[in-house]
Amino acid sequence: MHRFLLTPEDTVANNLVLIRSEDLLHQWGKVLKFRIGEVIAVFDGSGKEWEVEIKEIAKRQISCEVKLEFFKENELPVKLILAQSLLKNAERFEFVLQKCTELGVSEFIPLLTKRTEQKFLHKKERLERILKEATEQSGRARLPKLEELGKFADVLKLKNVLVLMPHPVADEKFADIKARLGSASRDILICIGPEGGFMEDEVDLARESGALIFNIGKRILRAETAAIVMATLVGEWVEGM
Repeated sequence: MHRFLLTPEDTVANNLVLIRSEDLLHQWGKVLKFRIGEVIAVFDGSGKEWEVEIKEIAKRQISCEVKLEFFKENELPVKLILAQSLLKNAERFEFVLQKCTELGVSEFIPLLTKRTEQKFLHKKERLERILKEATEQSGRARLPKLEELGKFADVLKLKNVLVLMPHPVADEKFADIKARLGSASRDILICIGPEGGFMEDEVDLARESGALIFNIGKRILRAETAAIVMATLVGEWVEGM
């Protein structure tokens, strides 16, 4: 079944969903060519979801009858935040957003480190569309948040989070971290550096700030690969608690 995120222009009231946003009207009417009687899923990004049947198609509005309303909760049991350094190749950063949305990350912080070469976050509208589409595709009911650019030192000051930072030359392994902690009782912040990795003074700063630093294997991973591996490992860990 097709799933779509509602926009502020669309309304849900009195057992009806009224589609009025230009994007959805175009997608439903011109691209997918939906017809009266089609059953579709829509959600609002906060956990609420509806199965609806199209009843009327007009130029500026599509009217749908609610067939089923429910609260969908398939998020990770703790909030997972990914602070990912901007990457030289914009498509690789977009790939991280897409795949880590599918894996359950609920907040993204584009990160500036000493070795970050790309200094500006371009096309935020496009990045938010990628998050929306990945949320629709993966069956998630909550839309991840894309924060503004953050400096590494500032991100480390976030309160009430467990900071995890993979580093290829760290002695401890992620399995050691899990065994030592047992479970994660706080939200989790994953920090991933740029193509050249974190500088040693950044690693020292993170350690002094209370970050847990470990390696995730004998091979050095690309930045985007490390983000996806960490989202997978942490997701499996917290869901198994």
